[in-house]
Amino acid sequence: MQSQTQNGVTITAQQSVTDNYSVYVGFQIDGYVSEENLSPEFEEIVVTVDGMDGANYSAGFYEEEETEENGSLSYWISMTEMQRGWALGRDIHVELKNLCSYEDETGELVPQSMTQGNWSFCWNLQGTGEIREWTLDVPVGDSGAVLHRVELSSASGYMECDWPRQREVRQAVGADGELTEISRWARAPRMCGVKLEDGTVYQDLFQGDGSEGYLSSEQESTGYYACRGNNRMIDPGKVVSLLFENTTDGGVYEVPLTDGP
Repeated sequence: MQSQTQNGVTITAQQSVTDNYSVYVGFQIDGYVSEENLSPEFEEIVVTVDGMDGANYSAGFYEEEETEENGSLSYWISMTEMQRGWALGRDIHVELKNLCSYEDETGELVPQSMTQGNWSFCWNLQGTGEIREWTLDVPVGDSGAVLHRVELSSASGYMECDWPRQREVRQAVGADGELTEISRWARAPRMCGVKLEDGTVYQDLFQGDGSEGYLSSEQESTGYYACRGNNRMIDPGKVVSLLFENTTDGGVYEVPLTDGP
């Protein structure tokens, strides 16, 4: 993979995985030290696919393994779109600009922590990694949702379920800055993580980027989907259960994936 050094900091694009819905990229950063109670971040990130902005993406440093034993930092970018195969065979361009640190408590930038640079990378996205699919007819706990289809890869998750439409009223801030009530379709339980065959649980695997909603705009339709990128690489061959948020008691619904390939 590609590697660039600027002002004493070397960034290496170590890993790139592209599946039907997501792109996952992992970077290693050497030569930058973030002090205690400070969190490293890039001042600006630019990500394009075939020269076009707009992909849903999230990014960040690994919290639980933010600093390796050799002092390296690990950084990830995950992008997800609902359109099947949207990134396969296309060129991705990533720019990581000005590495710096922010105070954990206040979130303020520490000016003296900044290492200026523009680490730029470009390559073609090729399909990699195993993909597993399940066809099911299993309730998601007592939520009212019924899971019908699941597709998992090392980089993303996709599911379809039956979710009867129901309205909910929520508060939102209007254009005038005042609180107002809005009515919308209630969301299905959020697909949040997986359980592996060795008992390992990644409860927050699917974080942020992606989309969800009804498959049809017809008022009588109940087919619902969710498509989200991973915040870490997994082996889909070792997944035994899919996890959904249970907002009623703050826990999770665990749905065994038994009808697999």
